Order: sequence, then C-alpha cells, then structure tokens
Amino acid sequence: MGFLNARSKTIKLGKGWLLIVRFILPIVVAIIWIGGLGDIITNGSFGQLMVTLILAVILLVSCLIFTVLPARNPDWENIEERI
Repeated sequence: MGFLNARSKTIKLGKGWLLIVRFILPIVVAIIWIGGLGDIITNGSFGQLMVTLILAVILLVSCLIFTVLPARNPDWENIEERI
C-alpha cells in the first residue's frame, strides 16, 4: 500500500481499505450470490438452473486454479512489503 499511497496525491489507502477488500466485500458478494442462487433454484426453469450451474462451476474452478497456482514473482511471498 505504500507504493499506492506514494503515487497518489488525493486518495490514501489504509488498513480499513485492506479489511474491506479482503473480508467484507467477499462476504457481501457471497451473500448476494447465494441469495440469487436460492431464488433461481426455487423459481427457475431447468434451462436457468443448468446455465447457473455451469457458470457457478466455472467461477469456482477458476478461483481455485488462481489460488493454487504459484506466483511468478518470487518476492510475492514477502507479505511485509505489500502491507
């Protein structure tokens, strides 16, 4: 964040921003997504269910792939410099 704060003259990012991006935002998105899935399951047609299932699988598999893949930059593991 020091790099971002050094280059910006108006917006300074702090620990609160990091908390929102890491924890709060994913929880809110998951709640909205699960609510939408529940609505499609209870009220949707077979075609909507299949499309939603395919998209959900693609999303989850792509997230898993990006989580498991190693970083290209060896310095990525050094968390202290990024925070």
